Amino acid sequence: MLDSITLAHPWLQASDRNIPLEGVAAVPLLFRGNTQGFAIVATRQGLSEEDLAFLADAASPLAIALANRTAYHTVLAVKTQLTCRNEQLVLQKEQLEEVNRLRGQFVANVSHELRTPLNAVIGYADLLLEGCYGDMTEEQREPLESQLKAATSLLDLVNQVLDLSRAEADGIELHTTDVDLRSIAHEVVDMSAPLSRERPYTPTLVGDSLCVHTDIGAVRQILRNLLGNAVKFTKTGAVTTRVYLDPTSAQPCVDVQD
Repeated sequence: MLDSITLAHPWLQASDRNIPLEGVAAVPLLFRGNTQGFAIVATRQGLSEEDLAFLADAASPLAIALANRTAYHTVLAVKTQLTCRNEQLVLQKEQLEEVNRLRGQFVANVSHELRTPLNAVIGYADLLLEGCYGDMTEEQREPLESQLKAATSLLDLVNQVLDLSRAEADGIELHTTDVDLRSIAHEVVDMSAPLSRERPYTPTLVGDSLCVHTDIGAVRQILRNLLGNAVKFTKTGAVTTRVYLDPTSAQPCVDVQD
C-alpha cells in the first residue's frame, strides 16, 4: 500500500482531477523471479482485503503477458538483425564469386598469352638442335638442350595454371591411353636434371617397363611436382624414382624417395 494521493499530488494536477485518492496500491508483477513492472491501483476509498487478494491473483497473468510482450519484441529485433546480416552475407558471396570469376578469367588470359612466346622459344630451340641454322658443337648443344628442357617445363607449369582455372570452372577432362609408366617417369627424371645442378647428386630412376592405362599429362604433372619438391628440399643424399608393380594389390606404383 502507498500513501494516499492528495490534491497537490503531481498525478492529479497533470490530469486536472480534484478528487483525492485514498486507496493506492502498487502491485509487483513477478515472472520467474524477475519484476516485469508494477500495476498501480488507486481508488477514492480504501482498498479492502478482498481487493488486495484480487490484485494479487491478477498480478501473475499480467506479469506473464508483459514478459511475453518483451520476448516478442526481442525476437523481432533479433529477426531483423539476422535478416540484415543474411542480406550482407549474400552480397558478400556475390562479390566473392565475381572476384573469383575475374581472377579465373585473368589467369586463363595470362596463361594463353604466355604460351605463345614459350612455344616460339621451344620451336626455335628445336630448330637449332636439328641443325637448321648450321652445325653446333657439343659445348653449344648442352646448354641449348638445358634451355629447351627448362622452357618445356615452364610451358607445362603454364598449362597447369590453365588447367587449374578450367578445373574451377568446368572440371578437367582426362584423356587416357595405354602408355609405359617407366617412360613417363624417365622423361620427368631427365627433365629434372637442371634442378639438381647445385646438388651433389643426380636424380635416378629404377624399375622396368610397366604398361598402364592413364592420362599421360596428369601423371607427368604429378611426378614433376613430386620430383621437383624432392630435389628442392634434399640438399644432400639422393633422390630416386621407382616404378614397380605392388605385389599385394597388383597395382602399378611410382615412388619418389628423397
